[in-house]
Amino acid sequence: MDFAVTLPSQLNVTFLETLSAGKDMAILSSCQHVIMSTGSYGWWAAWLAGGTTIYYSDWPRKGSELDGITNHEDLFLPNWIGMT
Repeated sequence: MDFAVTLPSQLNVTFLETLSAGKDMAILSSCQHVIMSTGSYGWWAAWLAGGTTIYYSDWPRKGSELDGITNHEDLFLPNWIGMT
């Protein structure tokens, strides 16, 4: 899929091709900031990076079976930023 992205020139942004799961994790964990997915791969990348992390705070869906067994305090670090 081809797409075009226009970003301000003063931003320091790098786009990478997918390498392998291990190499991708090494690159993600060396980042200063992570916008993570709801899976464990994104969680580990954010935790290893140790910088600013933004996560989707409406997961799991309120009232769902998974919500009933998930403790957000155990899953998302206090300094991570929840996004709805």
